Amino acid sequence: MMLVFLTAHASQQRADVAPWCTFRVALPHCDWPSVVATLTSLPNSDSAIASSAASACGSDCLALPGGISVHIVENALELPAALQALRDSMQDALVAIDLEWRPDFGAGQSRVALMQLATSSCAVLIRTCRLKHQLPPSLLDFLRDPNIVLCGFGWDGADENKMQASFNIGRALFAHYLDLQRVSLALGYHRYGLGSLTGRVLGFTLPKPRKVSMSNWEARRLTQGQIIYAALDALITGQIFRALRLWHSSTSACSTCHSLIGSLVECSSLRCGHEGCNRMFGSMDSLEQHARSASHKISVQQCPGCGRLTHAP
Repeated sequence: MMLVFLTAHASQQRADVAPWCTFRVALPHCDWPSVVATLTSLPNSDSAIASSAASACGSDCLALPGGISVHIVENALELPAALQALRDSMQDALVAIDLEWRPDFGAGQSRVALMQLATSSCAVLIRTCRLKHQLPPSLLDFLRDPNIVLCGFGWDGADENKMQASFNIGRALFAHYLDLQRVSLALGYHRYGLGSLTGRVLGFTLPKPRKVSMSNWEARRLTQGQIIYAALDALITGQIFRALRLWHSSTSACSTCHSLIGSLVECSSLRCGHEGCNRMFGSMDSLEQHARSASHKISVQQCPGCGRLTHAP
């Protein structure tokens, strides 16, 4: 079964988030907890994906559980076919994007080693370190395609800086872009990382082992763990956005705080709000500690049920 939902009600739109409410999104059914559990339980060997997860569908393409395909691009000649496979799998305009690079230890800065692009059922892992850190014309055309909406998570920090330093281009190249972190914040999910947001929205744990995230992404050959990590990061980013859009298009009340899950919130920042005090805080714990020590009444609270920030009574 696939859910298709269009624009949210205009009354719920704000200028800072309206662009993500203005295009059709499709949410195909996929048992993501089972997919992730299967992939993360595979034996740690280079052949495990092909032999255990599913059959290989080409020299640089792997078929994973749930009908998901992963294309690994090692040279520019492979790129057009991989991008076409990505286009063919599109059921909406959304394509998630992410970057990986070798950890910066010591002098010098590493460049982007891997670019991940993903629809709801297909991921393309482009090894830019094997493309001499140059983006071929077919990839540039894809990134600036006006029919595609690219979706990242917290892009304007390290990802944007790395892309600028590596390729002398950045988000300004994208015809359309939205940031899942900003969308989740607008819906009340304050300071959620991708892993914690996965648990809150999709209901399962996204494995993000540090030994993989901090591994050598410029290695001659990607390991099974790196392939799974990179593909899931992009695939899940898109899946979370589609789920949040579904919630936003059809809100329901939280059984704990009774606020409408999926509705936009005005208290998306941790500000004291006490008369004469407008201090901002990085976590709910620090805000609550400040309120206790200063005897201030704070204006926001985090619901233990839905996890969103809401106005305090």
